[in-house]
Amino acid sequence: MIRQTAAYAAEVRKAYADWQAAENYFDNVDDPDLIDFAIYDIAAAKKRYVYMLKKARAAHRQAE
Repeated sequence: MIRQTAAYAAEVRKAYADWQAAENYFDNVDDPDLIDFAIYDIAAAKKRYVYMLKKARAAHRQAE
């Protein structure tokens, strides 16, 4: 169970980094078509982060 919790923690860190990268991309993009993509990418990355955070918390509770 500890191994699973550590795996979720790693996924949470990766999802957070992906979310930050998406926001950074949005901050630096100039093309109007790419702005739409950047907005979508931010939303998707944030949803993945929130999902992984919930899974990690659930795994942590089960491990206790």
